[in-house]
Amino acid sequence: MKKDLSIPTDVGLIHVEIYESEEKRLPLLLLHGAYLNSSLWHPLLSSLENRTLILPNLPHHGHSQKVKGDWTLHECSQMLIEILNHLNIKRVLAVGHDLGAMILLRSAVSHPQRFGALGFANMPWRPVHSSARIFDALNFPALHLSRFHARQTAKQLFAPESLSRDSRLSIRLAASLSQISPQRIHYLNQQVLLHSESGEPYLKRLQVPAFALRGEQDSVKDPPHLITTLVPGGHISVWEQESLFRSWMETTILAIPQSS
Repeated sequence: MKKDLSIPTDVGLIHVEIYESEEKRLPLLLLHGAYLNSSLWHPLLSSLENRTLILPNLPHHGHSQKVKGDWTLHECSQMLIEILNHLNIKRVLAVGHDLGAMILLRSAVSHPQRFGALGFANMPWRPVHSSARIFDALNFPALHLSRFHARQTAKQLFAPESLSRDSRLSIRLAASLSQISPQRIHYLNQQVLLHSESGEPYLKRLQVPAFALRGEQDSVKDPPHLITTLVPGGHISVWEQESLFRSWMETTILAIPQSS
């Protein structure tokens, strides 16, 4: 059964999709990346019906609009704990994409007892350089106003083979980008991505079992200290390689014996 909740946190009201299951397994938290929203994970829902799913929308993404103007990765990492406390959930498995992975990493280092295992997909663990493909692709001031710009961005984020195979990828991306203002895009670029601290110190301190995945044509690099699975495609592996992404989750994060 699906529930839509607005959960109060220090960064504001965070919209969270909850898909409840009666099976006594650790819940799975899925955290989307920058410029996307919780719909990133919708293609996987049917294969994850055997456990409770928690899909937050990051500040200024999706329906999480009643939030503070500026926020940091650290504040969002604490936000996840506030969400779990509100839901009275002590421990979860968690998978994050892109920015969501960076937030999960920091949250798990600060609160390792709250996480059974982690999956980091397409994680830009190093600060994004201003010349990086991803940064350039998302640096159009009026990006969300133009389908043309959205198509150009899709060419940077997705592998050419992915776009040729599935024309819906550009449509999905355009729908997510259309919900974010140019001001928010600029803030995310400048403060959250371009000037964020490196994730390597956190990876060294991480005590929770963790696995990484990235696309073979993704511009982000393999995170150190983790075994990384490579799949065909670019930066949004959840959509480009849905079946391979699902298999990766099933054989790594979801395969570790856990008690609820």
